[in-house]
Amino acid sequence: MPPKRKSRNSACPGKRGKPNAYHNWDSYAEEDSSGSDFERVMIGKRPRNTSAWEQSTSVLKEQISAGSEQHNLTETPPTAATDFDSGVGQLLSLNNILYNNVLKEILDRLKNIQKTQAAMEAWQKDRGEEICARLEKIESDLEALQRDPHRKTGAVTSDAITNSGHWPTKVIPLNPFTLGSELEELEKKLLDEETLKLMVREFEKLTATNYDKYVRMCWRKVFVDELAEKYCWRGTTTKKCIRPLCVTLAIRSASRAKYPEYDDAIFDRSSQKFFQYAHDRIIKQANYEPRAKKVNQDDPLAISNP
Repeated sequence: MPPKRKSRNSACPGKRGKPNAYHNWDSYAEEDSSGSDFERVMIGKRPRNTSAWEQSTSVLKEQISAGSEQHNLTETPPTAATDFDSGVGQLLSLNNILYNNVLKEILDRLKNIQKTQAAMEAWQKDRGEEICARLEKIESDLEALQRDPHRKTGAVTSDAITNSGHWPTKVIPLNPFTLGSELEELEKKLLDEETLKLMVREFEKLTATNYDKYVRMCWRKVFVDELAEKYCWRGTTTKKCIRPLCVTLAIRSASRAKYPEYDDAIFDRSSQKFFQYAHDRIIKQANYEPRAKKVNQDDPLAISNP
């Protein structure tokens, strides 16, 4: 057991008496901290009557302790937020954001699908109307062909021949003239004004890269070089004049209509050269044919004419 604390006497120093109940050191230290009262009790001048005061103090202490216990029982202390709680909240908010974004994307895709379906339906409707219109046109064309097959077939054949550049001419000869008598027969036909106009229209259908080539092409439709050698532009004692002929008038009119920017002087110059160099072309052709024949004979891959 721990040693007992010594009690202090209320008597003055040097005198020993019975211990007083008010002289307990611990009780005085706990109950009162006032220096004056404590000194009075310690020196023993006056006994302190504190029974009422002690009772009121003890009652007050009991009430305070009971109130604090009741407050601790009924009131739950607030808990501080931890890192785990904040992380869970962030995850929940992030989950809500992602859910909203995914839902928005799904709605946008559904709207795009609806727009695409509407566009496809409109396109199919327009396409169906176009197909129906074409089918109706084809049926009407078939009915027209069945009613008049010969006329339609002839028109199609004529269009194909005209587009390909080869047409059945009525005035221009299919092959150039080689004899002067053939040219004289043509001149007699061209005395008719309608025949001359028809020949002009046929010449206008010819095409060339420039004006000079066009004029020479028209003359080649009528003359071969051997016959052109016998004619000249103004005429001589040995050659006939080509300038006043009806065929010259037809070619001049066609070139004037096709190339209005060129005057008659240029036409005269181009026509004059065609007849002037006819003999030179014949010589070149004669020299070219043997050389070409020799080259074909030396070439084993060349195809020889039977």
